[in-house]
Amino acid sequence: MQLPDPSELGLVGGVIAVIVGVLAAVFVYTISGNGTLWIGGAFLSAGLIFTGSLAIAKARSERLPEVAALPDEYLEIKLVEAALPFGVCVRCRQIDEPAAFHGRCPRCDAGADYVVVELDAERQLARSSLGITQ
Repeated sequence: MQLPDPSELGLVGGVIAVIVGVLAAVFVYTISGNGTLWIGGAFLSAGLIFTGSLAIAKARSERLPEVAALPDEYLEIKLVEAALPFGVCVRCRQIDEPAAFHGRCPRCDAGADYVVVELDAERQLARSSLGITQ
């Protein structure tokens, strides 16, 4: 038996594979106790869970497009002109409009590398986080 290519499953298929893998492990464990059936069921379940996890990760990464980093000059102008509150992603070097952020970057899904600027005093923090030294 050959497991499907994770890239062909998609998000829903990945979730289904993980659920079936967990259910198969529980089912095989309850009917076999121990022995060869349990070993085979464990390998099958582990394969399904692994394949499903890969499919979920691949589907999630496909939803996040690559974004070109903005130059320092443009970022500095945008930092001064942006209406409060706004978000700054240090990882992909983008500045978001007020309605676009929820504590995470909408493009790269970074949480730790995302600075929410709510006060004028925090603009300098955002500038420093982006590494703008001019």
